[in-house]
Amino acid sequence: MEKITDIMKGNDLLSYYIEGDLSFHFCGYKMCLEYIFTCHDDSRKEAESFSRYGIERIRSDLEENGYKIDHIYCRAKTIDKKEI
Repeated sequence: MEKITDIMKGNDLLSYYIEGDLSFHFCGYKMCLEYIFTCHDDSRKEAESFSRYGIERIRSDLEENGYKIDHIYCRAKTIDKKEI
């Protein structure tokens, strides 16, 4: 978990947009990583695409350390425009 956290926080794009702590869940040999990715895109589709792009940028660093990305699932929530 520490190595994955270091890789993610070492990436400028991810460290800037990830809010709070990373959450790790284990199921056998697989791990699920959850995080809050904050950005102010115009649509859910754009926000989800941007989050996936951030993870793809660190894919090779993760794989060099023995961590394979099996699936990326993103769910964007709408924000209240008053908060901006």
